[in-house]
Amino acid sequence: MIGAELLFEAGDVVGEGPYWDSEKKILHWVDIGGKRVHSYDTVKKIDKPIETGDLTPAMTLTKSGRALVVLKNTIKIMDLDTGSGQTVFKMESLPDRVRFNDGKCDAAGRFWVGTMDIEETEKLGCLYRIDPGFSCKKILDGAVIANGMAWSADNRLMYFIDTPTREVWEFDFDITFGEISNKRIVAVIPDGEGAPDGMTIDSEGMLWVAQFRGAKVSRWNPRTRERIAEYPVPTYNITCCTFGGCDMDELFITSANVLMEGSTKDQQKLAGSLFKLKPGVKGLKPNRFDC
Repeated sequence: MIGAELLFEAGDVVGEGPYWDSEKKILHWVDIGGKRVHSYDTVKKIDKPIETGDLTPAMTLTKSGRALVVLKNTIKIMDLDTGSGQTVFKMESLPDRVRFNDGKCDAAGRFWVGTMDIEETEKLGCLYRIDPGFSCKKILDGAVIANGMAWSADNRLMYFIDTPTREVWEFDFDITFGEISNKRIVAVIPDGEGAPDGMTIDSEGMLWVAQFRGAKVSRWNPRTRERIAEYPVPTYNITCCTFGGCDMDELFITSANVLMEGSTKDQQKLAGSLFKLKPGVKGLKPNRFDC
């Protein structure tokens, strides 16, 4: 069994949402509690973090080359070279104990973003679709922690995680109208192995799930509902993963330095770091927001 190797000691509180810029060979990701966006040049081995001043759960790139950065209850368009930005969307109706969480773009350039109960107990979270022009529609409600998302290469399926359920859900996806239907469960994280957090998909249609409090990422076949591989990571709280690299054959993995009960001393040392794995399969290039 191969395992992930340390790539960069980021020192994140909660590293999340890695995004690969294939043009510049830069890996972006956020540190939610650290209130910053990382931009790690994989050629020069240099990281350039930008402070945001607020909880920062997610980001993506736009078609114009800027960054769409998600904060606690607002979204900004930012220049990651200068750190300048402007607020383009605010969710006015969020209760105090609810914040934005994970988010990704679909192939039509729409941004999907979830919300979560900060206390992680009540079903206060939702999944929203934000269209170009920043109109917003609620797609799903009743989640505790709306989290990982992915789409099949043919855009006929969407995958989604509500972390406390320990389940990965599959929906039929309408790329034209941006709608989901026919929910079914395609993976369940076993008891004692943590909970599913962020997620990505590879070119063979297999799902890669980061297991928070599980010290691993796992690969699942959504057609058979079977776990077909797992890869250890040398820290405890694994938060998200995405494919990147020149040939899209490297898996970048983020982690968190929180809730460390049950971890070893060595795992604690590397908590909040960025890791890399070459699993022998390729991923799909990420989509960009149409702005």
